[in-house]
Amino acid sequence: MTAFAINPPYPVFTGLDGEPLDSGKIYVGTANLDPVTNPVAVYWDSALTIAATQPIRTSGGYAVRNGTPAIFYADNGPVSITVKDAVDVTVFTAASVSSLSGPDGAEFIGYGDVTVADILDNALYDVSYGVVADGVTDDSTAQNAFFAALSLRGGVGVMKPGPRLYGSQVFIDRNQPNSVTILGYGVKIKTTHNGSAFWIQNGYDFYATEVCGLTVDETANALARCGFEQTRTTNVTWRDCYVNSDAGVVNANYGGFFLHNSDPAVNDTGCFWTAFPGSGVRRSGTGEFNYGVLLQGAANATWFDGMKITGVVDAIKIGAEPGCGYLSNAVIVTGAAIEGTSGHAVRVVGGGAATTCPGGLIIANSRFETIDGSVLSLEGCTISAPRWPVVTLSAIDTTVAPATTLVNNPNNLRYDLAYKDADRTERAITVVTNGQVIESVLATNDVLELRAGNINSGLSIGDADGSPLQAWLRFVGSGVVELAANVASLFTLSFAGVSGISGTATRANNLRGSASLTAATSVAVTFGTAEPNASYTVQLTQSATSVSPPWVTAKGTGGFTINFSAAFTGSVDWLLIR
Repeated sequence: MTAFAINPPYPVFTGLDGEPLDSGKIYVGTANLDPVTNPVAVYWDSALTIAATQPIRTSGGYAVRNGTPAIFYADNGPVSITVKDAVDVTVFTAASVSSLSGPDGAEFIGYGDVTVADILDNALYDVSYGVVADGVTDDSTAQNAFFAALSLRGGVGVMKPGPRLYGSQVFIDRNQPNSVTILGYGVKIKTTHNGSAFWIQNGYDFYATEVCGLTVDETANALARCGFEQTRTTNVTWRDCYVNSDAGVVNANYGGFFLHNSDPAVNDTGCFWTAFPGSGVRRSGTGEFNYGVLLQGAANATWFDGMKITGVVDAIKIGAEPGCGYLSNAVIVTGAAIEGTSGHAVRVVGGGAATTCPGGLIIANSRFETIDGSVLSLEGCTISAPRWPVVTLSAIDTTVAPATTLVNNPNNLRYDLAYKDADRTERAITVVTNGQVIESVLATNDVLELRAGNINSGLSIGDADGSPLQAWLRFVGSGVVELAANVASLFTLSFAGVSGISGTATRANNLRGSASLTAATSVAVTFGTAEPNASYTVQLTQSATSVSPPWVTAKGTGGFTINFSAAFTGSVDWLLIR
């Protein structure tokens, strides 16, 4: 069976009180003129053979002929119309009315307190600009006309769900002082040209651009540049947008999202404040994408929140414009899911003029699986940023860190790393580091390997949960190393190729320690490795109260003496401060 809607056969006219109009009068006249004084011929039949006399009367809200509800017709249109009640008070008037099936019919269909036309006018629709959306017709020109109108007007633009074929570059130029939202859910794009599937350019000040639901489904040109592209923009959100391909031709440099300067030498022409909530890149066909997202030049304040990337070489790649020295700052990766990469999850590629590591780089609470490289790779940079990278990895929700190096840091830049395994399972962690603090909260058999190749490395290793902790130090130059364990006896330190520090490991080497006294007024502290000079201060914390606070004397390069005014029994924790 096939169901069909049963609609009222006659229009209902109401009075000013909202009740069906009785004894009302309907006048039909020439468009834009008073229909009472400028009537046109009206008829009771669509063949226009049975003339109706004006005004047409109403009963119970219906136009009636001989007391029976009826429909009336006019020859051609539009027409003007006025409705009066029984005492000639005007209820409704319209200067120009067409058939509801005409181009302006929506203006005469109510929707709450407004008309359907009012609702439709809140958005632009790409089909109004000639978009066919059949996957066969080249929609490039029509789509660009739609985006030009949307940028000029602002507001919401609606793309018809369905396949798109773009034979030339499709873009929106955001050089207008307004914000736009593009709704493209259900749109699947195939390109045959050598550019990108969709390009956002020339953002205006702080006005927002939000793109929702677009999917790049296939490329058919071996020279195609990328899926989505962005230059000289501010405040852009790619929401639920995907470069999702298991077919099509890709070249060795093709990737998902490409953000870069419009002028390579001018950082102000880059991209600022870009977010990717719920978006992703997926390649499952032959050959990988070169990258999931490429931030080239000044792509600052970029937030990868909940992004999903798989089937690429490097998931998120940060590089400089050719011949320039700027690398994107304030890149935040949170809640991401990155897997199946032959390279790195986040890769910084410096070199040439780009020698300073990006500042404000944060990776936290994300999932990494089957990463052949590392979670973070810092390449080509030789200068640490004032706001050095921070990597926080938590083994929750089946998060699996790669078996290889978490951070690849060949030039020993400063960064912070915290690895926490909420499942309390054993992990082997290899860390290449310099000048950082690492806290291990693993339950059993903690294994940390720390390497630093430069002078004055400054490594700090701490264990918080009291489980056995094994630390391996490699290639440490003349730096200071601090070791702190929850339970001193469970801390094992091993040396491999170490120079400049003693091979005898104590709970603290030069920076902190503990001294015990039994009914004594003083105790000597000897450093494992001599200090370069005695220009330091010592902070003391005693385990029990004493007649007066302890003090330090005999400071030297090899140690110092802790003193009490009366015999003391207990321990004193000391911290050397420079």
